[in-house]
Amino acid sequence: MQYTTIGRTDIKVSCFCLGCMGFGEVREGALHKWTLGPDDTKAIIKQTLATGINFFDTVMAYSFGTSEEYVGQALRELAPRD
Repeated sequence: MQYTTIGRTDIKVSCFCLGCMGFGEVREGALHKWTLGPDDTKAIIKQTLATGINFFDTVMAYSFGTSEEYVGQALRELAPRD
């Protein structure tokens, strides 16, 4: 995996990013109904980390914030963070 640094920091992120719009809970008024639940999210995050990707794109607008919750929980369990 190739990495790059963020700006003038020493933070290294993978050149590839996993888009996380497909994760989260389907709710009334959602723009799409094809999101994945927490178990599937965790499995994908685990495989992604195994490939060396450490850059995840998510935002509060994805599934009313549940994308961020699912990704955060998976990373808390799977990724060493300092």
